[in-house]
Amino acid sequence: MRIAFMGSPKDVIRPLETIIEICKERSWTDPLIISQPAKPAGRKKILKDPPVAEWAKSQNLYVTQPVKASSDQFLDELREFSPDLIITAAYVPNTF
Repeated sequence: MRIAFMGSPKDVIRPLETIIEICKERSWTDPLIISQPAKPAGRKKILKDPPVAEWAKSQNLYVTQPVKASSDQFLDELREFSPDLIITAAYVPNTF
């Protein structure tokens, strides 16, 4: 089973952890984690990853952060991963 997980805010880290645990228990592939790209934050406008991307990277999980969910590069990556299931949890793609 291949799962793609789309989410960015802190509130969806726990559900993602549960999905990862299930994948490991069943010897499934680690989920493809899709999160928003880093955005400027603070006075100095330093790029900061959203909480899900920051957490996943700290766990040495692969994260993709497309600028546009409709970009050919991202869609090719998603097709190549070939998910059986896509879970969307608080992910709002930038389609403009």
